[in-house]
Amino acid sequence: MIKRRKTIIVKVGQVIIGSAAPIVVQSMTKVPTIDIARCVKQINQLVESGCRLVRIAVPTRADTVAFAKIIQKVTTPLIADIHFSAERAIEAIEAGAAKIRLTPAI
Repeated sequence: MIKRRKTIIVKVGQVIIGSAAPIVVQSMTKVPTIDIARCVKQINQLVESGCRLVRIAVPTRADTVAFAKIIQKVTTPLIADIHFSAERAIEAIEAGAAKIRLTPAI
């Protein structure tokens, strides 16, 4: 058995990750975020398959607006996947993201 390292415990919504907490499956949607109905459907399918955290891309302001609506329609914590935009990060936090994944500009 692989020995796990002791790490900091972090809560993402109500999901605990890190250290001795059970390993959590995380995935990402593959449909455009602005397609709210398809995005919610895919999130629900991921959750039914055992996924506990879901990442969603929010590259534009329209995606952030859709992200806020999606949060209202699902129960799993959502992570905003952001590339190169501090503005998108702030919008996602204000929209209710449980966590953000920010790739900074080079």
